Amino acid sequence: MNQARTPTTATDRDAHLTQPPEPAEALTFGAQEALSDLSPAIETLIRDRALEIPKAAQVAYLKAARGKASPRLAIGVFCLECMGWDRKAVRGCTSKACALYQYRPGGAK
Repeated sequence: MNQARTPTTATDRDAHLTQPPEPAEALTFGAQEALSDLSPAIETLIRDRALEIPKAAQVAYLKAARGKASPRLAIGVFCLECMGWDRKAVRGCTSKACALYQYRPGGAK
């Protein structure tokens, strides 16, 4: 499964600030549609972040980032991002102190 690269230093973490953003064509079609009604500044921030995550999660991430997702989807996106976009890791999460632990996808009901 594709996982987002985890920055190891401040230089790595901030590298995207000095590099030009990838063209919007790198987003899936549904992801491009989800960005259509955002202000330009917010759109740029969210698009840049969406380009760093697996394509399979882009549409859900963009819905959540725009506030257009159901609470269930938004929690799922939060958990996926927290666990490096690994669905199996979300189900196996052991962070019981997390406020969303009981609501995570595949978690205790």
